Amino acid sequence: MVVFKVCQNATFIVFCSTNCMYFGLLSVRLMKLIKKVYHFYLEGFKNLSPWARTLWVIILVKLFIMFAVLRLFFFRDTLKNRYSSDEERANHVIEELISN
Repeated sequence: MVVFKVCQNATFIVFCSTNCMYFGLLSVRLMKLIKKVYHFYLEGFKNLSPWARTLWVIILVKLFIMFAVLRLFFFRDTLKNRYSSDEERANHVIEELISN
């Protein structure tokens, strides 16, 4: 029998059968682990030296340029422009994979 209820120690509603408390406790442990990892990295970034913060800013700007800006200008959606339906696109990809 499947029951829809809120477990006592859970942070969310669980859709379960007989072992509802297990899933509830597991979710609480998972949330505590996520919080510990978050605070670990937060404290680490707070204690960075000024040159390390500058380095992280450079890295994040570089990643943004690589994935957002370059994609807009250099990696256009050629399949969408050349073929009108999903079936034609799929056939083209299959032909390219088989022929090469």
